[in-house]
Amino acid sequence: MFNPFVKFEPRFIPGFRKQNKRYLVSQTFTRGDDLFKIEGKVSLMLTHYDDLEKAKVHYNAVANNGSKKQVFVDENGNLSNAKTKKGVKKDEYAAILDLEKDEHRKKLEEMLAPDSKYVIYSSLIGDPKMVETAMDRLFKQNIKKYIERNTNWRIPRDYTIIPRPELTFGELYIVMKFAGQTARIKLEDLENI
Repeated sequence: MFNPFVKFEPRFIPGFRKQNKRYLVSQTFTRGDDLFKIEGKVSLMLTHYDDLEKAKVHYNAVANNGSKKQVFVDENGNLSNAKTKKGVKKDEYAAILDLEKDEHRKKLEEMLAPDSKYVIYSSLIGDPKMVETAMDRLFKQNIKKYIERNTNWRIPRDYTIIPRPELTFGELYIVMKFAGQTARIKLEDLENI
């Protein structure tokens, strides 16, 4: 599985705080379970926000995937648990962390420790140009098949479609543009063509 995201490092915490990206939405991250998966470790993705409302929208979008409890930041900025509707499953690792709260930072630091049960990834991409080049190389044939099957694009031989990664609620999409039109596909779906 292609994974362009960097591992979350403790040095990111003061950097995000300085940039006012105080809210981190956590979720299960299956792309982290690649060939190098460490037995007994859970891979998580943290996506940063400067706006609590945007973080809540992300949280609500991903929370519909795993346990029967929600973890969220209440009106006072505290982590709270709430039971969900019967039969609706939630991602047991979905939560909103507030880096301005000492207890949230402490929990994150514990999660980042080498002996924790977590491998944490950031929604940051190390070198976007290198990722675009790798995606083009790895998925060139799949992109060609996708375009042939799902668009009416007639691309000249001397024209190159450059796939660009886009992250939406922790899910990686590939965006391609041609002649004023845009095609957007989940990377997972592109990998399975």
